[in-house]
Formats: sequence, structure tokens, C-alpha cells
Amino acid sequence: MTKMRHAWEIKVGDWMRDFLGDAQGARKRPVWILEMYWEHMMKYWESPEYKAFCEQNKRNRNEGRGGQGVGKHTGEEISKGSAKGREGSCSHGLSGGSDGSWSYGAGLKAAHLRAENSEAIDGLPP
Repeated sequence: MTKMRHAWEIKVGDWMRDFLGDAQGARKRPVWILEMYWEHMMKYWESPEYKAFCEQNKRNRNEGRGGQGVGKHTGEEISKGSAKGREGSCSHGLSGGSDGSWSYGAGLKAAHLRAENSEAIDGLPP
């Protein structure tokens, strides 16, 4: 499989998950899904097997890291460029380099520390 084909399949997979997730949440059949398939999908989404699957995924997302879940960050989303404009300090009060620039390491450290006690949220040493 070519790299272009692989990238296309990944992107289309993402779009399909988004489209189907929106349709499932709204409980409204998109025009491009035939009625017989929509009915089958609705039955599957209401089945105990699917509900158990969703519940397990929910637990997986929320386990570890003290209930913070996998990949949760404590910081706000700002670009590195925006952070640089904050006079050598990132939004969490960590100072940048000696030349007044903001560093990626400082931002990463701030994103993985709890604001109230500077404890690492993912078990890594600060």
C-alpha cells in the first residue's frame, strides 16, 4: 500500500467515525445511509454488548493517573508563539530561558504538573 493510500484511509476513517458519532448522538439517519443499514446500526448501538464495550472504553480512558485519565493535561491550550509573547514566562508561571525565551520543556513540564502542589499527574518525576 502506498503512503498516499494509507494516509487517505486514515483520514477517511476519522471522518467516518465523526459522521457516525454525530448521527448516533442525534439519532438521525444521514441521507447516505440506507434505511435497512441504519436500523441495523441502531439495534447494535442499543445492544448490551455495545453498551458494555462503551462502558469498558470509558473506564479505560479514566483509569490511571489518579483518575485524570490517559493523556489529560492540566494546562490551557496556547501556541508556542503566544507563550513566547508572555515575557519569558509560560502561562503557568514557569520562567523561560536565561534569554527570556519560552522553552518547550517548560511548557511540557507545566502541562504535566498539578497547579496546586506541582505533583506530576502521570507518575513521572518532575
